[in-house]
Amino acid sequence: NIVAIGKPLKHTNIIFFDENKNILPAYTKGEICICGTQLTSGYINDENLNNKYFFTLNNNGKKQTYYHTGDIGFIDNENNIYYSSRIDNQVKIDGFRVELGEVEYCVREVLKTINVAAIDYKNSIGNTQICLFIENYNNKHEDVIEKIKHKLPVYMIPSQVINIPSFPININGKTDRNALKAMIS
Repeated sequence: NIVAIGKPLKHTNIIFFDENKNILPAYTKGEICICGTQLTSGYINDENLNNKYFFTLNNNGKKQTYYHTGDIGFIDNENNIYYSSRIDNQVKIDGFRVELGEVEYCVREVLKTINVAAIDYKNSIGNTQICLFIENYNNKHEDVIEKIKHKLPVYMIPSQVINIPSFPININGKTDRNALKAMIS
């Protein structure tokens, strides 16, 4: 579930940050941040967004402005960049950082072409768990859970599985994750 997206363009610098804003070495997943001559100077009249997405680093005596892309990936020793997921699809479960896309990928591998969505939610005692939505699935949910138990660590196993006839779609034509989250009881 990782896609090679190429090398940084000329006059572009890419760095990868962990959740504590530490720059990461090659082959270590983190948020992709970019700087270069093509980078905008910021959002017009929106200082909150500018503070959230832009930051300045001193690289080799030169101040450079970077942009938080919200994408997760890593770089290899040949400077190839690999995309993994979005940071907004990451949740923390039992102290572990979980990419919901990895859960979805694993379930799709087991079910082949079935549409699935992994959604995080708070259970009755306030712990974060995963609910798996499966579109138009007519078999036992237990079979899916049993198969993915051999592929995922226990903290990534969904605690709930909900079958619905079709996924709600948002105005962008994508699965409406907020509508799915509202269906979790």
